[in-house]
Amino acid sequence: MATLKPYSNEFQNKLRELFGANLSDNAVKKFDEIRDRINERASLIEGGEQDNIVSIDADGNMQDSGYDLPVGDVVGTTDAQTLTNKDITATKLLLSDTVWEDLQFSITPGKQPPSNAPVWATLTPNNGEWGFDVNDYRDLGSNELKHSWKEGTPGHFHLHISIPDANATGSDRFAKFTIYIAYVNASNIWTEVSLTAEVTIPDGSLDLENFYLDMGDVSFAGLIIETQVKIRPKRIAATGGTEYASDVFIHQVGCHLEGNTMGSATEKEK
Repeated sequence: MATLKPYSNEFQNKLRELFGANLSDNAVKKFDEIRDRINERASLIEGGEQDNIVSIDADGNMQDSGYDLPVGDVVGTTDAQTLTNKDITATKLLLSDTVWEDLQFSITPGKQPPSNAPVWATLTPNNGEWGFDVNDYRDLGSNELKHSWKEGTPGHFHLHISIPDANATGSDRFAKFTIYIAYVNASNIWTEVSLTAEVTIPDGSLDLENFYLDMGDVSFAGLIIETQVKIRPKRIAATGGTEYASDVFIHQVGCHLEGNTMGSATEKEK
């Protein structure tokens, strides 16, 4: 096994030339420690392990990752590295820990129903938003499950809402919502489910105070990327206590999705 040799005086002088004439002996010693560490860990890339990727553990130690090196030549530049002659099954980036992304359904460009329609009102001096009274609803455009999505994991739905008027009634007020979620299932047939949740608007809540309302989860078991999802949010009568009297602004319907890749390996498949 080849090892790194102690640095020569010439090399140490070169370090001082690069980093300054006052480079301390301790700094040079640090380079020696790095060299020794590489020598200690060199066994990881000996024998049958030279075809595996070497990674760094939480303590900063080099270790055999257990993952094969990708097929193809690694070409480095000053600001990027790319893989050439690559086999997509070998180079697809699979995350060891899943991450989260947000699939958003904007309220503003949705379709107004012929009745029970929300009202466009002033949100801030230069912005407006749709305000929902009880039984008001709005149909939103379709969205596609992201190609980074971990197929088959559930969608975690939520609302971003605000109140136009402060609650100074002396007690909590309530607003309740249902979202109807239509999606194309594995048989390419549209399916619809619904989620309902209620938000408590505490006494003392301020004008234009914003709230996050967790609506619950929808099972997307058996679904794949490119699944289409369509949403209708609706305000319904409160059941937890006295109804909040004003309209409620709904800004977005969101769906948190778990991801396990950076995109998909092909245009239509993970």
